[in-house]
Amino acid sequence: MGSAYTYDTTNSRFAEDPGGAQLRKKPRLYYKNLTTWTLSFKTNDGNGNLSADTRFASLASFNFAVDNDSIHTLRGNLNGALSGAITSVTISNITLTPPATGEIVLLNSAGETETIAYTAVSASGSDYVFTVSTTLTYSYADNDSADVKEELMVKVDNSDIDSSGKATGVFVITIDSNKRGYLLATLDSASAENPRLEFKGYDGSGNIVETFQEEIECLNLIDDDGVAAPAQASDYYTKAQSDARYILMDGTETYIDLQAGDGSTVRLAIELISGTDYKITLTKQ
Repeated sequence: MGSAYTYDTTNSRFAEDPGGAQLRKKPRLYYKNLTTWTLSFKTNDGNGNLSADTRFASLASFNFAVDNDSIHTLRGNLNGALSGAITSVTISNITLTPPATGEIVLLNSAGETETIAYTAVSASGSDYVFTVSTTLTYSYADNDSADVKEELMVKVDNSDIDSSGKATGVFVITIDSNKRGYLLATLDSASAENPRLEFKGYDGSGNIVETFQEEIECLNLIDDDGVAAPAQASDYYTKAQSDARYILMDGTETYIDLQAGDGSTVRLAIELISGTDYKITLTKQ
């Protein structure tokens, strides 16, 4: 089960459908959710009448992403020269922990660049060592640029977007928010700060033809998987302990033991005399 939203492309906003008024609450995602969003792109005639936006009909592929900043890479520098076949890359000056797997963009002083994949990373002092298996096209000197691609909060490629309704501007997007980027954006917080979604359409040559961006809400979980239940507070009785303090004697007297300020025990007893008459006594034990 998922959510359905209408996007008014004329006024660049999420809208009520029917009516065309701006949606009162922003679309919302939660950490670790696997869900679907049905996005319907529509035009507005200015009187609140919405119609299917047909601009997507000829486009070949689509992309959906969510993030709360515009940091696309973690900038660093090579620690040691590289050329030919390599199995590791050591990078200095990275200020944030890189993703566990991903890609590195290398750039030398001649302006030659290539992107290589890495399958693992480990810290080595202030540097990071990336496990790779590739043969480089170009050569790189010590201290050349080596940037690590940063993760988005959410990224959905064309394969997870049902675009069968593109002729009428309707897309069904499968969203998995159980991602490291989402976790970091909401870490120790109820929500991410200023997250935005981006929806892009590409032509058959891979050129970006349509781009839409809009603010949404990205919330953290209150009860994450594996979180332990709170321990019993020592200052409170359990039900069994509380029940044990109320004792019925001979069917007529009930008492409760209380702790006095000096640490001694005082017994408060209530005894039924007759009818609605009771006798209350307070004795030190």
